[in-house]
Amino acid sequence: MQSFYRNPKKIVVFIISILLNLSFVLCCFEQEISASDLEELPSDVEQDNVNQSTSDQNSDEQNAPTESLSESSESTAEVEQSNQNQTEEQQEDPDYIETNGEEYQMPEEKRILLREFPFESIVGFTWSIYSERPLSEIYAEFSSKTGAILSGKASASQNNNIYTVIANGFFINPEGYFLTTYQRIKDVFTNQNRIDSKIELKLQTNHSLQLMDLDLVAVDPEGDLAVFQADLNSIGLSEVSYIEFANYHPTMGQAVFGIGFPDKFAVEGGLFPGFVTKIGMTEVLESGYGITEIQSNASIPSTSNGCLMVNSGGQAIGISTSAGIRSVSDRFSIFYPSNQIIMRLDYLLSGRIKEEVVWTGITLLSDADYNNLAQTYNLPNGAYVIDVFFDGPAYVCDIRKDDIILAIDNYTINSGSEFRSMILNYLPGDALKIKIYRPNLNKEFIKTLYLDSK
Repeated sequence: MQSFYRNPKKIVVFIISILLNLSFVLCCFEQEISASDLEELPSDVEQDNVNQSTSDQNSDEQNAPTESLSESSESTAEVEQSNQNQTEEQQEDPDYIETNGEEYQMPEEKRILLREFPFESIVGFTWSIYSERPLSEIYAEFSSKTGAILSGKASASQNNNIYTVIANGFFINPEGYFLTTYQRIKDVFTNQNRIDSKIELKLQTNHSLQLMDLDLVAVDPEGDLAVFQADLNSIGLSEVSYIEFANYHPTMGQAVFGIGFPDKFAVEGGLFPGFVTKIGMTEVLESGYGITEIQSNASIPSTSNGCLMVNSGGQAIGISTSAGIRSVSDRFSIFYPSNQIIMRLDYLLSGRIKEEVVWTGITLLSDADYNNLAQTYNLPNGAYVIDVFFDGPAYVCDIRKDDIILAIDNYTINSGSEFRSMILNYLPGDALKIKIYRPNLNKEFIKTLYLDSK
């Protein structure tokens, strides 16, 4: 302690530190007093401050020129009127879209397209919006005209065979002619296109739960159709209601649905909605019959293939098929349009299909579709091979899918229709020199085609 008093430097430092601490305490005390004063400020003082601020603002506005004030008022009124008119126009026009402050008016063509395209069918079909008739009314009209084809093994020792559904179909005339697709039931036929003797086919419809016998009328593997006749007398009927096809031209986005026959555990059923998602090219058979496959996203079970396809107006427009479907996981279905079915049925039921004709085993692309293809890929004129039948004459002589037939015996071929007309001048057994162009190799070949009969 004595050393502390004897050292003047230590005394000075001690005094300075005391003064600093004292000033810090006084500063904090003043801040607390100021805050408390503000909190306890009387309301009349606050009001005086507000009045003073308002008075200053009014004084500034009074000093502004009178002409500027009138222009501002008029401009404000015009803006408010413009906004009001714009709001009313937006409310009146449901297609109004605002983009970057600019008004966008949807064209009439696009408005019609959006109104007709069934967007809701992507996640769930809403027929009350897109159907021209109530869906229940359409189903009630056609469900009585459809049925299921069942297959069972014939056995002399077993009285009650167990039958399983293999396809759907529908009546096409009052005598009980029943139409389905060949691809779905092809396993029940022999090589001679007759029903296997070990298999029994039955028909079940909404007319009766009893099973009716089926007799084969005509089978058309190329056209993918089969016609049977039901034994109506076995259930006490002389005639049945049947389907009349409408004149139908498919367009993209059209609402369609299949009507089939329910399985044995359902009271009612067999309704498969969708819309057209793809229109295929036309394949022309040697008989001149053109096949066009229409794709839809209607989910049709495999055992219901052959069912009737109907549009939203309640018109019969086609028949579903399993052709072109690779596996059960494919989320689309295929159907043939009514116009080509009518043409093929006339050919089938006239008996001309049983006539012996010259057969090459080739399916050609239609002239119109090939013209578009040739312009796109700069291909030569000719007959475009879209399919070759296995073990047919063309398959044997190595004519392949996507080959283009350029000439027959040095006679130039300009189109598929010209090729079919030329073939009619030959007989089964004739040998033809066929000049082809193979696009993937960019080469021409000469093949010898031996015609066959069918």
